[in-house]
Amino acid sequence: MSLPKLTCSGFSRSRFAMAFRFLRHSGVVAGSLFVLSVSAATVEAQSSEKQEISSAQQEKEADESAKKPSLDVKESFDLKENLASFDQVWKTIDESHWDEQLVGQTWDDAKARYRPMVEDAKSIDEVREIIGKMIAELGQSHFGIIPSSSYEVVGVGGGGEGDCGLTFRASDEGILVSEVRPESSASRAGVKPGWMVESVRDKAVGEIADKVREAAHGPTRYETLIGLAMDKVAQGAVGSKNKFIFRDGENQSRELELELEESPGKKVKLGHLPPIKVTTKSETLDGNIGYYRFSAFLDPVTVMKEFRESVHSEKHHGGVIIDLRGNLGGLAAMTMGMASEFSNQQTSLGVMTMKGSELKFFVNANLDHVTAPVAILIDECSISSAEIFSGGLQDLKLARLFGARTAGLALPSVVVKLPNGDGFQYAMANYHSASGKSLEMDGVTPDEVIPLSRELLLRNSDPVKSRAIEWIKQQAKDK
Repeated sequence: MSLPKLTCSGFSRSRFAMAFRFLRHSGVVAGSLFVLSVSAATVEAQSSEKQEISSAQQEKEADESAKKPSLDVKESFDLKENLASFDQVWKTIDESHWDEQLVGQTWDDAKARYRPMVEDAKSIDEVREIIGKMIAELGQSHFGIIPSSSYEVVGVGGGGEGDCGLTFRASDEGILVSEVRPESSASRAGVKPGWMVESVRDKAVGEIADKVREAAHGPTRYETLIGLAMDKVAQGAVGSKNKFIFRDGENQSRELELELEESPGKKVKLGHLPPIKVTTKSETLDGNIGYYRFSAFLDPVTVMKEFRESVHSEKHHGGVIIDLRGNLGGLAAMTMGMASEFSNQQTSLGVMTMKGSELKFFVNANLDHVTAPVAILIDECSISSAEIFSGGLQDLKLARLFGARTAGLALPSVVVKLPNGDGFQYAMANYHSASGKSLEMDGVTPDEVIPLSRELLLRNSDPVKSRAIEWIKQQAKDK
């Protein structure tokens, strides 16, 4: 299977089979546009001769990869191809890295030292190790070689327009149901947050988890990848059924066949991307607390209008909760406009540095800014623009964050296919929040970390949201 060059990140057509490859290769910057998610993708494929492969071919290849997982991929060794791969990696970094001091004479010296080692190599594994050592001299986590065989170990099936309303997250105990969408087939069947997932589609969850652990490397964390992988495995054709085996709250085994219904959301078209579903939810909670949740920083006409109405509503004078759990990113420009609802002065949200230029993220002064307490909910599947937004408001002390550390996939980067068949991921820019923190790999750590456990979820279906509500109510008492 050929590996495409990703020129916009996030949205994958066959969900995990293709989403896997750019969860770790997040983002694209085009002016003020920063795109990342995992529900549909336009990719520009590039062979070693830089020949284009059609979208249909890419999708077919991804589907074939998902159907034919392999843990034992034999790899031939061609010295000429591997030398060409080394040269491509070195040249790409030399021409695209934003820190010209880092890749000046030092980078020339690195080539002089490492290329002769490749000339003496006897296997592709040796070449990967040599290139990896050279890349490691950059001291940056978002560069790396992705072995061609890695793409074979993540084929776990699933994917489609139908789902049963379940969200999954990893815990020390295993894979848990972390959320059940109201009125979904899972909800009607009585599935509860905190139930342990033992198998899905006749696949043991432990087997899926092992494959994901093997695939996760570079800046992509296992916790992020397994959540997205499980979402994908649980999907399928609308009208079909998906068999699960759960361990319920009484520790009893429960085998259920859940009908897959059309997933909710508004289909949004962005440029040449296939339609992407964006979901939103706005409600008023007890204590005059406004709650707004959205799945991606897309569809600004709808999302920003609803967002402003929610945070500025007179009914929500008690406080505001912004739920970014599972938010897969999108348009960076939206982060600036939305953050400006909470500040009465112009200030920096962060800076993205590219070779020869900078993209500055600003919060504009808003005389009608929100003065009520603001809580933001984040987790390991809060990605890209969700990290820029939440991390920026945290730095500016405009919000308190609750939940789990975000994905740490804030940088725009690209993956290209090398002549030897491996993939090469490289970042095109660096991003630092207002406080100077790098979000890549480290992500955003909430002010209050709330680890999900089976016991906690069985006792409280949404402990993160509950704690945010408790904090906001306490702010009113303390006034």
